[in-house]
Amino acid sequence: RLNVAPGVAYYFLVDGTQKVWAEGGYDGQYDVRRDEAILASPTPVAKTRYLNNVRTYLGFDSKVYDNVGVLMDLEYLQNVEDASTFRLIFDAGVSAKIAAKFVVSTTFTVRYENRPLPGVQNTDTTGAVNIVYTLL
Repeated sequence: RLNVAPGVAYYFLVDGTQKVWAEGGYDGQYDVRRDEAILASPTPVAKTRYLNNVRTYLGFDSKVYDNVGVLMDLEYLQNVEDASTFRLIFDAGVSAKIAAKFVVSTTFTVRYENRPLPGVQNTDTTGAVNIVYTLL
């Protein structure tokens, strides 16, 4: 997969503890499918696909306390060639510094596509817990 996404951003709020911003632009995505995925599809699909999308994005980043941060964002991708096809991506995360060099973070992602490939669900969720140690 190759992705190209030029655009512009506007920051509504930027101070020492919070940021709120919006982005807009183009999102081009070129996919090359594996032969196994093509054979597994219940309907014919092409080996390659290029998607032209208009992209909008809203982001929020805040330090709730000195050692705790929250990050949330919402992205909307509208297909240019087929107006009935779109995707939504929502991310939320919390990170907490528990020691001088240790940070624990949790993330949750929801990805929705209204017209996925045949046999693929339209909504996917992912959660993660990460423990980060800073060497330097």
